Amino acid sequence: MSRYNTSDPEAVRIRRLMGYAQKKFRFTDLCFYDVISEEEVGLFERENGIRLPEDYKWFITNVGNGGMWGDENGSWRFEKLEDTFICRLKDSSEKIVCQKYALAVLSTGCSYYTALILTEENFGGITFTDGYNASEPRPLAVHSFKEYYTKWLEELCMGYDRTGFESRGFGTVEEELHKYKQSGDTEYLRDILSKVKFGALKEKTVRKLLVQFFAEKGYDNKRLLMCILSQLRYKGAMNIFREVCEPGYYADIVRSLYFGYRYVVNDYLRGYHAMDGAEQFYPMLVELAHSGELTKDARDRRDCSMLHYCLEMLLYNPLFRLEDIEDILSSEDERITCDVARLSAVRCQLSEETRKYIEAARERHYSSISKSQAE
Repeated sequence: MSRYNTSDPEAVRIRRLMGYAQKKFRFTDLCFYDVISEEEVGLFERENGIRLPEDYKWFITNVGNGGMWGDENGSWRFEKLEDTFICRLKDSSEKIVCQKYALAVLSTGCSYYTALILTEENFGGITFTDGYNASEPRPLAVHSFKEYYTKWLEELCMGYDRTGFESRGFGTVEEELHKYKQSGDTEYLRDILSKVKFGALKEKTVRKLLVQFFAEKGYDNKRLLMCILSQLRYKGAMNIFREVCEPGYYADIVRSLYFGYRYVVNDYLRGYHAMDGAEQFYPMLVELAHSGELTKDARDRRDCSMLHYCLEMLLYNPLFRLEDIEDILSSEDERITCDVARLSAVRCQLSEETRKYIEAARERHYSSISKSQAE
């Protein structure tokens, strides 16, 4: 078979989208494999006793039978037909409805897959599954594999963050924001959060998101808008943090600063240091560290919480003074000790006195773990 059907305009368009994405974003892997024949597809259906959706069959016989994509964070697979597998899904009553309920076609990391629904209800629709294990179907807004993959490629070419297939819907940020304002459906904000990245939006669109943030009343939606603005590294960060600086948002503020704004910078020439303008956040971070709210998200005493990231940002800050968090570094609370112990990676940047506190916390932490394991 040829690499793809060059006489089909839609197949050519999709392959051109792939070519554009390859050149523009320099992925480590981004490609389609060669197409297969309709006879091979028919044989697969007969051997497995299933019927495949027509648009998926068109795709693998005209565009590509599988492929790869990836970046510095890893690589993912669009499975070849022969490498796909049948997965079981639950219905709303938590019962397994059929052994041949869906076909896993896109590997999206760990054991997670995007799958094609094969039962009569929603036949050909797209859902998510955690691999071979049963999970409840979550049908997407798109209704076919062809539409799903094509829209994913289109958004990739727009400059959106499309490493994975996390989004349940598609459209520009402007379109999704408009739909959210009309419906109030949080899912549109989640879609925006899954696709935005620094430098991808025009300033006009960023301002619209900012206006919506200040107009928002609901906690969950305001939190999502804050996270969206953080991923865009909105330059007026202190303004949005002041707006939500209350206990329910503390962990989200720390998460946004550390992961969204990239507060800690790894510069090969200067080593690890705080982002430009970090001084303005110092008093707020000291306050958050003492609030007690940041340890609540730890699953157990061995799992560090957002306090760990807050302390790390404080240690790198040019304004850091040991006396500001000395009580935290010397705390006997096991949850806090865990967070302090994980600061070992930055000890070389610190004063001898600060390092001693961290080392003492490490000894307490690992001694506690050894004791619990012995019991």
